[in-house]
Amino acid sequence: MQNYEQLNEMLITSGAGVHASECHGFLCALVCGNGQVQEQKIREYFLLDSDEIVNADECFSHLKALAEDIEAKMYSSDLDLELLLVDEDDALAERGRSLAEWCQGFMSGMGLSGVKDEQIPSDSQELIGDFYKIANLDADNENDKDDSDKGNDFALMELIEYVRMGTIYIFEDLQGNADNPENCQPKVLH
Repeated sequence: MQNYEQLNEMLITSGAGVHASECHGFLCALVCGNGQVQEQKIREYFLLDSDEIVNADECFSHLKALAEDIEAKMYSSDLDLELLLVDEDDALAERGRSLAEWCQGFMSGMGLSGVKDEQIPSDSQELIGDFYKIANLDADNENDKDDSDKGNDFALMELIEYVRMGTIYIFEDLQGNADNPENCQPKVLH
Protein backbone atom coordinates (compact mmCIF):
# COMPACT_ATOMS: atom_id res chain seq x y z
CA MET A 1 0.00 0.00 0.00
CA GLN A 2 1.11 3.47 -0.81
CA ASN A 3 2.18 5.74 2.05
CA TYR A 4 -0.32 8.56 2.61
CA GLU A 5 2.28 11.24 3.26
CA GLN A 6 4.40 10.32 0.21
CA LEU A 7 1.41 10.24 -2.12
CA ASN A 8 0.03 13.48 -0.67
CA GLU A 9 3.39 15.22 -1.14
CA MET A 10 3.62 13.99 -4.74
CA LEU A 11 0.09 15.18 -5.53
CA ILE A 12 0.70 18.59 -3.96
CA THR A 13 4.09 19.01 -5.67
CA SER A 14 2.67 17.99 -9.05
CA GLY A 15 -0.20 20.47 -8.74
CA ALA A 16 -2.88 17.78 -9.14
CA GLY A 17 -5.19 19.64 -6.75
CA VAL A 18 -6.29 16.66 -4.63
CA HIS A 19 -5.15 15.02 -1.41
CA ALA A 20 -4.08 11.39 -1.13
CA SER A 21 -7.31 10.25 0.51
CA GLU A 22 -9.47 11.77 -2.24
CA CYS A 23 -7.17 10.23 -4.85
CA HIS A 24 -7.51 6.78 -3.29
CA GLY A 25 -11.28 7.05 -3.06
CA PHE A 26 -11.45 8.08 -6.71
CA LEU A 27 -9.32 5.14 -7.83
CA CYS A 28 -11.35 2.69 -5.71
CA ALA A 29 -14.57 3.90 -7.36
CA LEU A 30 -13.10 3.58 -10.85
CA VAL A 31 -12.20 -0.03 -10.12
CA CYS A 32 -15.62 -0.64 -8.54
CA GLY A 33 -17.41 0.74 -11.56
CA ASN A 34 -15.29 -0.82 -14.28
CA GLY A 35 -13.61 -3.83 -12.72
CA GLN A 36 -10.22 -2.67 -13.89
CA VAL A 37 -7.78 0.22 -14.05
CA GLN A 38 -8.73 2.83 -16.62
CA GLU A 39 -5.61 4.74 -17.51
CA GLN A 40 -7.35 7.44 -19.55
CA LYS A 41 -9.79 8.25 -16.72
CA ILE A 42 -6.81 8.62 -14.36
CA ARG A 43 -5.11 10.98 -16.79
CA GLU A 44 -8.30 13.03 -17.24
CA TYR A 45 -9.21 13.35 -13.55
CA PHE A 46 -5.73 14.35 -12.42
CA LEU A 47 -5.18 16.54 -15.52
CA LEU A 48 -2.00 14.61 -16.28
CA ASP A 49 -2.02 15.68 -19.93
CA SER A 50 -2.06 19.33 -18.88
CA ASP A 51 1.04 21.53 -19.01
CA GLU A 52 0.19 22.68 -15.48
CA ILE A 53 1.08 19.33 -13.88
CA VAL A 54 4.69 18.95 -12.80
CA ASN A 55 6.27 15.52 -13.40
CA ALA A 56 3.08 14.19 -14.98
CA ASP A 57 4.66 10.91 -16.15
CA GLU A 58 6.04 10.13 -12.70
CA CYS A 59 2.73 11.06 -11.10
CA PHE A 60 0.82 8.85 -13.56
CA SER A 61 3.19 5.96 -12.88
CA HIS A 62 2.51 6.18 -9.13
CA LEU A 63 -1.25 6.54 -9.60
CA LYS A 64 -1.39 3.62 -12.02
CA ALA A 65 0.55 1.42 -9.59
CA LEU A 66 -1.83 2.42 -6.80
CA ALA A 67 -4.85 1.67 -8.99
CA GLU A 68 -3.41 -1.74 -9.92
CA ASP A 69 -2.87 -2.48 -6.22
CA ILE A 70 -6.48 -1.52 -5.51
CA GLU A 71 -7.66 -3.72 -8.38
CA ALA A 72 -5.68 -6.71 -7.07
CA LYS A 73 -7.08 -6.21 -3.56
CA MET A 74 -10.64 -5.91 -4.83
CA TYR A 75 -10.34 -9.22 -6.66
CA SER A 76 -8.66 -10.89 -3.68
CA SER A 77 -10.80 -13.02 -1.41
CA ASP A 78 -8.80 -11.73 1.58
CA LEU A 79 -10.84 -8.51 1.94
CA ASP A 80 -7.56 -6.68 2.59
CA LEU A 81 -8.42 -3.37 0.94
CA GLU A 82 -7.48 -0.54 3.29
CA LEU A 83 -8.54 3.07 2.85
CA LEU A 84 -5.62 5.43 2.36
CA LEU A 85 -6.24 8.02 5.08
CA VAL A 86 -4.15 10.20 7.37
CA ASP A 87 -2.36 8.42 10.18
CA GLU A 88 -4.36 7.06 13.12
CA ASP A 89 -2.27 9.26 15.43
CA ASP A 90 -3.50 12.46 13.77
CA ALA A 91 -6.21 14.53 15.42
CA LEU A 92 -9.73 13.15 15.32
CA ALA A 93 -11.01 16.07 13.22
CA GLU A 94 -8.21 15.57 10.68
CA ARG A 95 -8.98 11.85 10.40
CA GLY A 96 -12.66 12.65 9.93
CA ARG A 97 -11.80 15.20 7.23
CA SER A 98 -9.60 12.60 5.52
CA LEU A 99 -12.48 10.10 5.44
CA ALA A 100 -14.79 12.78 4.03
CA GLU A 101 -12.21 13.53 1.30
CA TRP A 102 -11.93 9.81 0.54
CA CYS A 103 -15.71 9.64 0.10
CA GLN A 104 -15.67 12.77 -2.09
CA GLY A 105 -13.11 11.08 -4.32
CA PHE A 106 -15.24 7.94 -4.40
CA MET A 107 -18.28 9.94 -5.49
CA SER A 108 -16.26 11.56 -8.28
CA GLY A 109 -14.89 8.20 -9.38
CA MET A 110 -18.34 6.64 -9.52
CA GLY A 111 -19.53 9.57 -11.60
CA LEU A 112 -16.67 9.22 -14.08
CA SER A 113 -16.76 5.42 -14.17
CA GLY A 114 -19.70 5.53 -16.53
CA VAL A 115 -21.96 3.36 -14.38
CA LYS A 116 -25.54 4.56 -14.63
CA ASP A 117 -27.78 4.76 -11.56
CA GLU A 118 -30.13 2.13 -12.95
CA GLN A 119 -27.19 -0.30 -13.24
CA ILE A 120 -26.44 -0.06 -9.52
CA PRO A 121 -28.32 -2.55 -7.31
CA SER A 122 -30.35 -0.99 -4.49
CA ASP A 123 -28.04 -2.10 -1.65
CA SER A 124 -25.08 -0.49 -3.37
CA GLN A 125 -27.13 2.64 -4.09
CA GLU A 126 -27.82 2.90 -0.37
CA LEU A 127 -24.11 2.54 0.45
CA ILE A 128 -23.21 5.18 -2.13
CA GLY A 129 -25.84 7.44 -0.55
CA ASP A 130 -24.17 6.91 2.82
CA PHE A 131 -20.77 7.74 1.28
CA TYR A 132 -22.30 10.94 -0.08
CA LYS A 133 -23.45 11.90 3.43
CA ILE A 134 -20.00 11.14 4.86
CA ALA A 135 -18.38 13.20 2.08
CA ASN A 136 -20.42 16.18 3.22
CA LEU A 137 -19.60 15.94 6.92
CA ASP A 138 -17.91 18.96 8.41
CA ALA A 139 -15.18 17.73 10.73
CA ASP A 140 -14.61 21.29 12.00
CA ASN A 141 -18.22 21.63 13.11
CA GLU A 142 -18.10 19.11 15.94
CA ASN A 143 -19.63 20.02 19.27
CA ASP A 144 -16.92 18.12 21.13
CA LYS A 145 -13.45 18.45 19.66
CA ASP A 146 -11.78 16.59 22.54
CA ASP A 147 -9.55 14.06 20.72
CA SER A 148 -9.24 12.03 23.92
CA ASP A 149 -12.92 11.11 23.69
CA LYS A 150 -12.70 7.36 23.07
CA GLY A 151 -16.34 7.22 22.00
CA ASN A 152 -15.76 9.58 19.07
CA ASP A 153 -12.55 7.78 18.14
CA PHE A 154 -14.32 4.42 18.19
CA ALA A 155 -17.23 5.83 16.15
CA LEU A 156 -14.81 7.10 13.50
CA MET A 157 -13.04 3.73 13.36
CA GLU A 158 -16.42 2.05 12.91
CA LEU A 159 -17.30 4.50 10.13
CA ILE A 160 -13.98 3.84 8.37
CA GLU A 161 -14.62 0.10 8.54
CA TYR A 162 -18.16 0.61 7.22
CA VAL A 163 -16.79 2.53 4.23
CA ARG A 164 -14.04 -0.03 3.65
CA MET A 165 -16.42 -3.00 3.64
CA GLY A 166 -19.03 -1.01 1.74
CA THR A 167 -16.49 -0.36 -1.00
CA ILE A 168 -15.74 -4.06 -1.30
CA TYR A 169 -19.47 -4.82 -1.35
CA ILE A 170 -20.11 -2.24 -4.09
CA PHE A 171 -17.29 -3.73 -6.15
CA GLU A 172 -18.66 -7.24 -5.76
CA ASP A 173 -22.20 -6.04 -6.46
CA LEU A 174 -21.22 -4.23 -9.66
CA GLN A 175 -18.75 -6.81 -10.90
CA GLY A 176 -20.82 -9.89 -10.06
CA ASN A 177 -18.25 -11.49 -7.77
CA ALA A 178 -20.70 -12.27 -5.00
CA ASP A 179 -22.74 -14.56 -7.23
CA ASN A 180 -20.08 -15.87 -9.60
CA PRO A 181 -16.68 -16.82 -8.10
CA GLU A 182 -15.27 -17.27 -11.62
CA ASN A 183 -15.45 -13.49 -11.99
CA CYS A 184 -12.97 -13.02 -9.12
CA GLN A 185 -10.04 -12.62 -11.51
CA PRO A 186 -9.06 -9.30 -13.07
CA LYS A 187 -10.12 -8.83 -16.67
CA VAL A 188 -7.03 -8.76 -18.88
CA LEU A 189 -7.14 -6.65 -22.01
CA HIS A 190 -4.74 -7.57 -24.78
